[in-house]
Amino acid sequence: MDKNQFLVSLFSIFLSSILTENYILSKFLGICPFLGVSKKLDTATGMSMAVIVVMFISTAVTFPIDQYLLKPYNMEYMQVVVFILIIASLVQLIETILKKSMPALYQALGIYLPLITTNCAVLGITQLVLTKNENYGQALVNAFGSGVGFLVAMVIFAGVRERTERNDFPKFMQGLPITLVSASLVAASFLGFAGMVDGMFGSVTLEAPKTSTIELSGSMQIIIPVVTVCVLGILFALILSVASTILAVPKDQKEEDIRAMLPGANCGACGFSGCDGYAAALAQGEAKPGLCAPGGAIVAKAIGDYLGVGGSADAQVAVVQCLGNDDNCTDKVVYEGISTCAAASLVSGGPTSCAYGCMGIGDCVNACQYDAIQVCNGAAVVDVTRCVGCTMCAQACPRHLIQMVPKKRQAVNRCSNCDKGAATTKVCKVGCIGCGKCAKVCPKEAITIENFNATVDPQKCVGCGLCTKECPRGCLTMMLVPKADTPANT
Repeated sequence: MDKNQFLVSLFSIFLSSILTENYILSKFLGICPFLGVSKKLDTATGMSMAVIVVMFISTAVTFPIDQYLLKPYNMEYMQVVVFILIIASLVQLIETILKKSMPALYQALGIYLPLITTNCAVLGITQLVLTKNENYGQALVNAFGSGVGFLVAMVIFAGVRERTERNDFPKFMQGLPITLVSASLVAASFLGFAGMVDGMFGSVTLEAPKTSTIELSGSMQIIIPVVTVCVLGILFALILSVASTILAVPKDQKEEDIRAMLPGANCGACGFSGCDGYAAALAQGEAKPGLCAPGGAIVAKAIGDYLGVGGSADAQVAVVQCLGNDDNCTDKVVYEGISTCAAASLVSGGPTSCAYGCMGIGDCVNACQYDAIQVCNGAAVVDVTRCVGCTMCAQACPRHLIQMVPKKRQAVNRCSNCDKGAATTKVCKVGCIGCGKCAKVCPKEAITIENFNATVDPQKCVGCGLCTKECPRGCLTMMLVPKADTPANT
């Protein structure tokens, strides 16, 4: 292959890895960060830049190790173990460098930076380049192009998601359903590039790098792999140790003290990248003390007193706005598939007769770290004595049935159905029909009727209970907040 052909092959590989062989959109590698970190353009871009660096450096290190160590000794079966060791070490090294040189990006990436270690796209590129008969230079271009392809897919999808967030979709399509539909459309759009690269440059034939093999016999088949992993582990441990010493960031005692006050749930309800990010923002005066939902008023006051600014936070609890248990609402089909609400909601709008109702599979239960929510008789129920208001259950519900309300005595509409009354009564015995009787008797005008459904303003509601007595369907209930040692459900 002459120089011109080599350059053409590099450009062809680069374009292919971005467009026709995009690892996210064509091989579904890296789909977790693609769906999880693409809500905001700035976070998606920062994550993608880190992935580009990790992909490129990982390939630069793993390719020669495979060609000159693993293959010559017939140890290809060690690829996954060795490559994960290398990738994890490189991610830790990059994290150390970013924390020292680019603290703003480090804070923005937060918990997502260590998650690059488990990003299958990074491990995938280090292994797939070995199957393409590419030499070292071509493998590096492939890795860099794949990282750029990751960036392109993330930026495009982040723009799409920011646009969809501003649109008014039916309730059953909000959240994960419309996200997956949008992702499939973005992936399908890239099919338009199929054949473009070959059409521009023609078919490029790559010659496999030549390697000689050494046959190991007896105990050496065990000793050499063990020694290889140990040596690599010690080598990267030394590199990380030196890097952490040279690039050590002085600890902010204020940040450390505040971090110790936070509960460590890393739920993200505060709007920051976990408790570390929130503690850093508080220490720098960029956040208010009352944003930690799990910590509530106690943590807010402690942090406020420590910072000398005062702090308070109204305790909040989760409320499931659905009484569609097995006694009140039946299923239209028997669902047999992946046992998650998110998956069930994608099959004909879910198994329940009510398109807005609780499916009772328990995504919210799995998300709750405090055992504060359970599925009882086919519908989710919250124990207010255990709920800390972390919002994890609300984020997990694909139908957005779980709302956060102040922890006080108040009226709550336990129905989310927005259909007309006649349609609601056909699918649920206790569904809200939007009759408006509750709004008429409320002395504080705390209830309004929107989309054939009653909405209670918790700030105005004084818990008089008149609306619950007037409701003909029984979907308006009083939320009682007992003492912590008294078991009660909402």
